[in-house]
Amino acid sequence: MRQRSLGLVLALAAGLFVIPACAKQVAQFDPHDLSGYWTGPPPSERPPEDSHPPYTESGQQRMLERAPDYIEASNWPDEFGEAPGCRTVSCRNDPMFSCNPMGFPRITWEENEVFEIVHLPDRIMHFYQWDRVLRELWMDGRELPSGETLLDIGPNWYEHSVAEWEGDTLVVNSTGFEPRAWPDQYGHPLSADARIEERFRLIDADTIEGRMTIDDPANYTGPWGPQIRIFTRVQPEDVTFFG
Repeated sequence: MRQRSLGLVLALAAGLFVIPACAKQVAQFDPHDLSGYWTGPPPSERPPEDSHPPYTESGQQRMLERAPDYIEASNWPDEFGEAPGCRTVSCRNDPMFSCNPMGFPRITWEENEVFEIVHLPDRIMHFYQWDRVLRELWMDGRELPSGETLLDIGPNWYEHSVAEWEGDTLVVNSTGFEPRAWPDQYGHPLSADARIEERFRLIDADTIEGRMTIDDPANYTGPWGPQIRIFTRVQPEDVTFFG
């Protein structure tokens, strides 16, 4: 009896060591390491076209100049007159279909194409297979350009961004947008000196939760967002590369 009791005690003790070790292995990841390949949710999970704040007069005018092929007339205020947009490929004026860059935030927050995140000593890089372009998120303490500095640098299809860690959340602030770019498929306007804040948090080894807020007083009567996306890790062997 004594021998059997001793065996039971040893088995229980072994279990106490094995179970926590397994749990630790499953949960182990570095929340400050976003490197790897990622993809966003499918287009069906994009926010609706009327999720933005009301337009300013300037935003309304800019929107009337655009002809996306997704605008539903039922979502366009009657006081603005006839709804913009079109229903055929021949009338849309989406710059992406005229060999222009897709631009930001569209390339990250709307398309679900795979992109790579790479950490460097002074910045974090986003590499996109689409258009073979990149974003630089500067982490060397520089300030986000504004005023005359922003005018001197000029707008960029893929903006100017600075980033820093707030705990386990990477906070990215961007400005200097190319006004011709559409931030989404609906053609919503975005001014050159608008501000976008992104917050990326690794919630497990294979999942990033992203939150984006747009502040563009020239075109909208208030901040827009946060829009929330889930980015899922893609294994290298599942990524198709093109030259």
